[in-house]
Amino acid sequence: MALLMTLHAPAHADHGTINYKYGNPLQPNQAKTGVYPANLEIPEDQCIEVPEVEGKPLQTAWAPENRSQSDIFVYTEPECFDVRTRVKVGQKLGNLVLFKSFIQPS
Repeated sequence: MALLMTLHAPAHADHGTINYKYGNPLQPNQAKTGVYPANLEIPEDQCIEVPEVEGKPLQTAWAPENRSQSDIFVYTEPECFDVRTRVKVGQKLGNLVLFKSFIQPS
């Protein structure tokens, strides 16, 4: 008797990147630039924590730029909680849009 296992994979993945600044927003001159994801595929319907600020309460990401093929939502808190802001395809938002997680809905 054979036991079969199936790994659940996302139904779709979008190509492109999400660009942003990150660090301590009170010291914007020391900000670094981040890009997600490294492999250029963004899973749909999966909350993504910004890797550079995950677990760092005094740091955040800001100024999101959506260079993917679908709109995304950025959230001010981890796990896609609190204030949500839509970033349309090709749109770059300013330094006042702070976020710690994002999702690309299907």
